[in-house]
Amino acid sequence: MTGFKHILVGIDFTRASEEALATALRLARRDGARLTALHASRSLDPLHGYSLPWETSSGLSDPHRLIALLEAELQNLVREFSTQDLDLEHLVTIGEPAERVAQVAVERGCDLIVVASHGKGPVERALIGSTAEAIVRRAEVPVWITRPGFDRHASRVIVGVDLASPSAEASLAFAAEQARRDGASLDVVHVTRDPGDERLFTLASDEDQRHYRDLLAADAREKFDLLRQHLALEGLDPDTLETHLLQGKPDQALRAHAELTHADLIVVGRHSHGPLHAFFIGSTAERLLRQGTCGAVVVVP
Repeated sequence: MTGFKHILVGIDFTRASEEALATALRLARRDGARLTALHASRSLDPLHGYSLPWETSSGLSDPHRLIALLEAELQNLVREFSTQDLDLEHLVTIGEPAERVAQVAVERGCDLIVVASHGKGPVERALIGSTAEAIVRRAEVPVWITRPGFDRHASRVIVGVDLASPSAEASLAFAAEQARRDGASLDVVHVTRDPGDERLFTLASDEDQRHYRDLLAADAREKFDLLRQHLALEGLDPDTLETHLLQGKPDQALRAHAELTHADLIVVGRHSHGPLHAFFIGSTAERLLRQGTCGAVVVVP
């Protein structure tokens, strides 16, 4: 990977989406990438609850006028944050926001989507909350989820790897490249499950419980050693990063590790299930999107 080529950023005229735009601009400048700022709305009909990001009473019955006003507002926002050294364009589109973002990313050949994790504002049908999750489900490229105060420049990146998942390799490669390009430290984290939550485990004898825990730990260590060997084969020096083997629920353990190390970004993979991928992200990624405290990237395997 040599950096991003074309980045798509979703804009809903909220403060949260301005954070997303700032992150997208930073990444575009870093990699010399093209940047497309997109505002997507389900409807321009005021009768269907659409709210404009500014106060006006003119042209509300004219869809073309509304589109022109939205395009002007988007252009002004982009100009406020950008400089002349970027290949930047803006686009207003009509349709279900998550679907349109994913479609435009394919149509424009984008290799990254940047959206805000949330942002309640005057645009009622905007890229907020569950829409970000819907974008992750539909996207065919990595989705970078921003949160206020994070991602302007990553100094520590965490990648959560499921050693039994095909998404682990893609997530690791993505995280390693971002850490390298930002000069950030990289933590590779695998979380083993805690069998203490299993009913049958609690019914076993103390000796059997210890034996079962030892088996789980030995299996995780073996897989983790294989991962370190893979890092070396991929040209990544295992001595230049930190590896952590944790126990518990993956999303909780990753959040706790991120808070402990003051990480700026968590990278995880999306589980791929063929035609069902639009309905399933994976419990770890989904919980991190909803409850994470720093920026996150969900990588498509």
